[in-house]
Amino acid sequence: MRMSIAAAALLFLTAQAPTNELAPVVDHHQHLFSPAAGALASGISTLDARQLVALLDAAGIRRAVVLSVAYQFANPNRPAVQDEYAKVRAENDWTSEQVGQFPDRLVAFCGLNPLKDYALTELARGMSRRLLKFSGGSVAVIQRVEGTLALHRCSECRPSHL
Repeated sequence: MRMSIAAAALLFLTAQAPTNELAPVVDHHQHLFSPAAGALASGISTLDARQLVALLDAAGIRRAVVLSVAYQFANPNRPAVQDEYAKVRAENDWTSEQVGQFPDRLVAFCGLNPLKDYALTELARGMSRRLLKFSGGSVAVIQRVEGTLALHRCSECRPSHL
C-alpha cells in the first residue's frame, strides 16, 4: 500500500516537531528541597523555585503544582526528628515563600502527617496561606462539622467514607 504525499508530509512534520510541543501544560507533581530537607536524605540537593522554573521552561511546561516535602520530617518510616513540628512548619513556610516568587507559574500545597497531634493546627495554617495538601501514606478525610474542620483518620477508607 502506497502512502499519499499528504500523509508522508504529515508524518515528516510530526517527526520534526520540537518535543516541548508535546509537553504537558501543567506538571501536577513537583517538589522543592530546602537545605534542611536536602539534609534528610543523602544525594538530595537544594532545589529552589527559580531552578524549578528553569527546568519547567526547558521542558516547555507552563505551570506546576509544588508539593511540600514537610511530611518527611514526620514520616513514621524514618528516624524521629528533633523539634519535628517546628521543622514541618519551616519547610511549609519555605515552600510557600519560594512558590510566591512565581505566582503565575507555581501553586504550592503544604505537607503534613495527618496522624500527628499538630495536624489540624498545620492544616489551618496551610489553609490561611492558601496551601493545602496531605502527603505521605496516611489517609485522612477533612470534614466541616458545625463550622469547624474535623480531621477523621481512616485506617480503611473507602469511597463511601468520602
